[in-house]
Amino acid sequence: MRCSRGWTLVEALVAMALASIIFVVVAGVLHSTSRVTRIQTQRSLQQTRLQSIVAHLEKVLVGCSPAGVSWRRSAGPDAAVLAAHCYRIDTFTSPQPRWEESWRVFVWDASTGQLFLARNATPVPSDTRPQAMTPPQLDAFLSSALPGPNLVEPRLLASRVTDFRYTLEPGPLFRVEVEVDVPAYDQQTRAAVPRLRVVKQIHPRNQ
Repeated sequence: MRCSRGWTLVEALVAMALASIIFVVVAGVLHSTSRVTRIQTQRSLQQTRLQSIVAHLEKVLVGCSPAGVSWRRSAGPDAAVLAAHCYRIDTFTSPQPRWEESWRVFVWDASTGQLFLARNATPVPSDTRPQAMTPPQLDAFLSSALPGPNLVEPRLLASRVTDFRYTLEPGPLFRVEVEVDVPAYDQQTRAAVPRLRVVKQIHPRNQ
């Protein structure tokens, strides 16, 4: 009976080389797949945050009149303030409608990327009609450390906000733009997914 011949040194080296090549290829595929998954996860999280920001803006602005919305952005731009004087829903059936006693204020700090929502500490002079915040009042927010002492119970809506804009368009329509940054997914190259931006037009119910 003939004994089976063992592997020669050359055969063993060839087998090890092939195994190494296969391992490198598989590791590369797994790394690429993992990186793509991280990208998609980060992008999905930021899209959810972006939708949440826009939902807050729409909820506030839809109950406003253009006469009661104020906007200010610093020349830097380092910060921006959007103040809204909203209609009081509990007076909807009243003969004389009323407006809230304070402004709802969105404050964005570009240096930190944080966007806050709060109420202004100073009461609105009158609740019988919508009133815009004065330029000096808006400037007071921009000149202080945000969210600033002029806000009551500031709530952090989001971080990594890279742009925040507001315009009043014919209609009238409130146009808001929000942009967020997606965190880097590769610690070595610091490569990041492109920023996400949403543009929303809101039709006010109280013109």
